[in-house]
Amino acid sequence: MSNPTLAKRYARALLKSAEEHGALEETKQEWEAMLEVFHAHPEIAQIFRYPSISRERKQSFIASTFGSWSERSRSMMSVLLDRKRLHLIDEVAVEVIALINDRLGIAHAVVYTVKPLTDEEKQAVSRKFAQRVGKRELYIENRVDPSLIGGMKVHIGHTIFDGSIQGQLDRLQREITQTNLS
Repeated sequence: MSNPTLAKRYARALLKSAEEHGALEETKQEWEAMLEVFHAHPEIAQIFRYPSISRERKQSFIASTFGSWSERSRSMMSVLLDRKRLHLIDEVAVEVIALINDRLGIAHAVVYTVKPLTDEEKQAVSRKFAQRVGKRELYIENRVDPSLIGGMKVHIGHTIFDGSIQGQLDRLQREITQTNLS
């Protein structure tokens, strides 16, 4: 069962510990790696969700799989296990990464284009739009959308920058419609 409020609480506690130890990047990398493993091997994530798997077996799995992690991250996993909240681990991971990115001045941007962006183009988009939203850097996720005709549409949080040709045509159509109605 999902519980975003509880996941945020655990994520904030881990963030505080990571900040106190100057280990934001390390902690972020650990939890990003966990999410990558969960996405690549969903059966591993299921181990944490099944109540029929004993606490000892889960603890053993954590020790063998995440034994090279920092004490902070292993402790958080133990706390989640002890409090029977291990089923929230992927939600906690997402929150930890988001909180750390915010502290580091990094935001996630979804960029819609007609064709895939090159690495250089992604860097240019990151530089230009990071300044506009007050961030140091943007992590660019590029999605191809042929309906845009040309240009791009950038989503950063709740903000949308629409510089696509389709967006310009839509705006022009609205202006003409409003002018004809006046």
